[in-house]
Amino acid sequence: MKLNLPQRRTLLLAAVALLAPLLALAVAEARVGRALERRVYDSWFTMRGTLPRPADVVIVAIDTDSEASLGRYPWGREWHARLLRNLHRAGARVVAFDLTFADAFPRADTAFRAAIDETGIAVLGAKTDVVLRRGARGFRLEEPAGVLRGAAMGIVDVQPDAVDGVVREYPLLHAYPDRAVPQLGAQAVLRFLGLPANSLRQTVDGWRLAARAVPAGPGGAMLVDWAGPAGSVSTYSYATVVDDAATDLGEWDLDSFEDLARDGVFRGRIVLVGTTVPEHQDLHPTPVRDADGAAGAVGMPGVEIHAQAAAALLAGRHVRPVPRPAQYAWAVLLAAAAVLALSRLRGWRGVAAAGALAVLAPVAAGLLFTGGAWLWTVAPLLAVGLASGGSAAVLWADEARERARIRGMFQQYVPPAVVRELIRRPELLALGGEERVATVLFSDVRGFSAVAERLAPAELVALLNEYLTAMTDVVVRHGGIVDKYIGDCLMAEFGVPVPLDDHPVHACRAALRMRDELRRLRADWRGRGLPALHARTGINTGEVLVGNLGSHLMMDYTCMGDHVNLASRLEGLNKDYGTEIVVSEFTWAQVQAHFIGREIDCVRVVGREGLVSVHELVATREDGVDADTAALLDGFAHARTLYCERRFSEALDAFQALVDRFPEDGPAAVYLERCHGHAAAPPPAEWDGAHQLVSK
Repeated sequence: MKLNLPQRRTLLLAAVALLAPLLALAVAEARVGRALERRVYDSWFTMRGTLPRPADVVIVAIDTDSEASLGRYPWGREWHARLLRNLHRAGARVVAFDLTFADAFPRADTAFRAAIDETGIAVLGAKTDVVLRRGARGFRLEEPAGVLRGAAMGIVDVQPDAVDGVVREYPLLHAYPDRAVPQLGAQAVLRFLGLPANSLRQTVDGWRLAARAVPAGPGGAMLVDWAGPAGSVSTYSYATVVDDAATDLGEWDLDSFEDLARDGVFRGRIVLVGTTVPEHQDLHPTPVRDADGAAGAVGMPGVEIHAQAAAALLAGRHVRPVPRPAQYAWAVLLAAAAVLALSRLRGWRGVAAAGALAVLAPVAAGLLFTGGAWLWTVAPLLAVGLASGGSAAVLWADEARERARIRGMFQQYVPPAVVRELIRRPELLALGGEERVATVLFSDVRGFSAVAERLAPAELVALLNEYLTAMTDVVVRHGGIVDKYIGDCLMAEFGVPVPLDDHPVHACRAALRMRDELRRLRADWRGRGLPALHARTGINTGEVLVGNLGSHLMMDYTCMGDHVNLASRLEGLNKDYGTEIVVSEFTWAQVQAHFIGREIDCVRVVGREGLVSVHELVATREDGVDADTAALLDGFAHARTLYCERRFSEALDAFQALVDRFPEDGPAAVYLERCHGHAAAPPPAEWDGAHQLVSK
């Protein structure tokens, strides 16, 4: 089955609406798309800004100041024992070490273990070790060694994103063959809340921490709701915590811990202990690594990653990815909306609607992010872009094909203005049309048959072409279109198909200019020995049916209706009155402020109900008329008033005076003849002064 143009366009747009989101989602699921989506995700943290510092989590940092006081790290674990006791004395509830203890140092470890058992608040770091055995790769738990084995522990490994290496997620629980071990921050939270180890368990879509659900991100771990860039968690130097009254640090001995304990900075809090020294290579890129505006920021220390994750877990803050089916549906919905908008709203409105949809994608994602949900941005944006581009291409190609078809059909015999309107509104190509108010002009050559008999066919065609070319140029210059040529007759419209303000005025100006141009041509023709042509013009304004009229085999863009017929009758009326340009009362009512003329009669047209007042168009008010013409117009108006009042004898004298003075004035001669008849045989009492037209 062959599809027509609308059906073909609908099918192509439906294909665009389906393929655009599929392609967008394919790109989004590829590595480059996932990398872009993660960059957008990171930007939400930057735009949101830094949150208040966590209240329940602080950091004790092994920093450069500590190395200046205690020497280059690593230090003896006796220092960890002193640190642990001091923090316990300062009221810390949990102290988690982002350090591993795989190597045993018996003497130091014994002191440290004593402090661990004495305080009961320590969590030691452990990590996953990769094992290669017989060509196979495996994993094992590398837990604290020696006397430290058996102490509470948490995994310190961070989990960078496989796509770009940025740390966005935080695994809460690690499964090993013989047990499950929480991540360091998760273990600290369990002990802080006084929950048993089995309070944290894995579920199908994440974890449950007691009664709280924690969703998993795309990498299978918790998406951290970061408080801010590095430094967003209150941090104290390791050296200041071990620098108590009983410890002598030499020139660095300030007994700083006593002030910290007195200020209660550790009381009732989780304390994360770890390194922040860049040389220790424990700095990692996170989504907020550039939030402070520093280009190429080095990253966040691992200890602060644990601290921020623990703080988010305590506060119940985590980012929940929108389920994949909903992500796909959102992209498909936006793509379909873009196709619909561009196909229904043409021009700038369609572009604005598609642009609004493109803006909606990141706005919706940003709003959901503030509520803790991650909605994709790249896939919906790409879907809208592809759908908009595809729809625009389909519509452009369709319109280009339609324009070419219309030009091919009409440019040979329809004025360019009509072609442009049909291109803009191809629905006019359907048989039928629309009702519009327009001004119709008919112009015919007087006595053309006699002229045709005097000339050879080639000479006649050349003369007629010269005449019609000049008249057509005048019509077009005044905003009209030439509808058709009927032999020596020209039919033109003003105000269709393109709306034209004051189209009756334009039509009347064109008629006067056609009269003047024909006078110029007559002078030229006389010099060339050619016969002079005289034209009669009729103009009427009213509602007409305009459009593509005819049959399926042959169509013609034209207008028709009662007002068109009246314009044609008015053109013929010039022959009865010896005038050149006659306009109807419907036109005269809209142009009399701009032109000089006279009412010449009130006529009853065959096939039309009611009377029509007709006027002769004489000149524009800007050009004016000479004294003789003014006298003729005034005298004619006075004489016609007498005539309409049935004062035929007085009217006869008035018209006779006009004919004596202006023997070439046709209307005065017509009324003089009528006055002779009415004076001899007065009309009946119901006479209304109207003249009955019996023919064109």
